[in-house]
Amino acid sequence: MLPHLKYLFYVLQHKWYVFIECCKLGIPLAGITHDLSKFTPREWKGYVAKFFWPEEKKTTESNNWFMVSWNHHQNRNMHHWDYWLHRNHRGIFPLPMPRRYLKEMLADWRAMSRKFKTDPLDWYRDNRDKIQLRDGDRAWIEDQLGYPQ
Repeated sequence: MLPHLKYLFYVLQHKWYVFIECCKLGIPLAGITHDLSKFTPREWKGYVAKFFWPEEKKTTESNNWFMVSWNHHQNRNMHHWDYWLHRNHRGIFPLPMPRRYLKEMLADWRAMSRKFKTDPLDWYRDNRDKIQLRDGDRAWIEDQLGYPQ
């Protein structure tokens, strides 16, 4: 039961930090509805297994649960840039992200940085090459983060 309580505390704390950041960006409702899918059984089990089970209890199966949970999460939450990828026979192409979801994504990144006492700009620098965004969306995010142009 303890891993489940730890996960619950983690999600509630994360949602609180996201709410604070969403309020700063003028989208408080997004802060309230942010990551509600993490409370569904489809996501709950995988996140608990990946991040809150003791190492000796983790298996390939529990890792697979997390991959299913993460796939479910990013494909149902429009604040993830991955949600906005179009796939076809020519490749993968980013679609334009509405500003509301860009703001929520930024709030999410800032909230995670607050939790782990890191700088969101440093995290972005480390992950920039993997993040697929349209040029205008990238420019907005980088301006908000203070990324040097």
